[in-house]
Amino acid sequence: MAGASAAQAHQVQKVYSEWCVKAAEVVLASRVDSPGTEEDGHASASFNLKVPELFGLRNEAVARPEFFQLKTQRSFQLEICLGPDPAEEDVEESSVQLLERWTFTFFPAQPDPSATNDRCNQTLVRKLSVTLRSLLCFTRLLPAHSFCRSARAAGTKRHWRSRVEALAPPF
Repeated sequence: MAGASAAQAHQVQKVYSEWCVKAAEVVLASRVDSPGTEEDGHASASFNLKVPELFGLRNEAVARPEFFQLKTQRSFQLEICLGPDPAEEDVEESSVQLLERWTFTFFPAQPDPSATNDRCNQTLVRKLSVTLRSLLCFTRLLPAHSFCRSARAAGTKRHWRSRVEALAPPF
């Protein structure tokens, strides 16, 4: 019985980590020029949302289910910065400007993840899917989307930097 609940808790952790990757990809795709072509990144259709994965976020800590095993780590930040060409030498960190910082925090409804059942897990996946679809729309409504896209329309090249990091909860 304990093995089944541990396996179920691990499945929920995998769903959360998949959501984190998709959420970060949605934000980055709406802001930053993709580092490669769409053929370079695969597009998994998790959460019934086919978002190409172009930014290599599967290597980040939030992409691993173990991230959600730690009781103190249920938050991550995504920072989008504008700065000089990284290929240039003598680039000062102070010349990089923070454009946006997105913080995602999870608060479990049930303190004991083993108390969930399959029906609750299906509901969780549906709710997370709705949040991703809402995020997809919301990222395009904010002024930063127009600012980031204006460079493409003008044909100018901006040099973007992004960083995903795990955070301890604020309290």
